[in-house]
Amino acid sequence: MPGLTGIELAQRMRDAQIGIPVAICSGYAREVHAVDLDRLVLRYLKKPIDPAELVRQVAQMVGR
Repeated sequence: MPGLTGIELAQRMRDAQIGIPVAICSGYAREVHAVDLDRLVLRYLKKPIDPAELVRQVAQMVGR
């Protein structure tokens, strides 16, 4: 996402009242603030993530 961070995208979605659950995958945990995560993000996944674990997390987020 050139020019936009995941947190910024999550904030824009929240501002637009788009009810999509948000997960962020990052290898840069130090750059993500806990306050932003608690307020905007349903799941925070650290890279590298196993594809099966990603599927499991997304399924939980959408209630399947």
